[in-house]
Amino acid sequence: MSQTTGEKWLRKKESAGITVYERQGTKEAIKYVKARMTLQTSLSNLVALVMDVEGYPAWVDRTKESYLIGKESEAELYYRSVIEVPLLKNRDLVARLRVRQDKSSKVVTAEALGVAGKYPVDVKYERLADFQSTWRFVPLQGDRYRWNT
Repeated sequence: MSQTTGEKWLRKKESAGITVYERQGTKEAIKYVKARMTLQTSLSNLVALVMDVEGYPAWVDRTKESYLIGKESEAELYYRSVIEVPLLKNRDLVARLRVRQDKSSKVVTAEALGVAGKYPVDVKYERLADFQSTWRFVPLQGDRYRWNT
């Protein structure tokens, strides 16, 4: 697997139906992570999980706290998360989360992009200004979905 940069994704872990891949970013300290899994649930449950930013500490890796800043619509909101980074200064991010569905394929994409100016910088944290996260829910048969991050 590779991205447009030609960097190769390496499988780092496979457990309980979840496969995790990593690749090195353009800066030495940055690693990109993606995961794939198949879930048996409803699409509305998956969308509700992603839109519940206050629940991120329970399932988003290294998220210490997360909360809603503002809701633009049922499919768009702004949130702030604090990420634990062992041995370094914890990070925070402010992002706009948008959810959309392709009408023909029924694939749902949730994309979070870092934004500036929505929340004051807190000197206790290092702000992640270039944050980007994409979750894709691909319908399979019945009530099964492949979740790609």
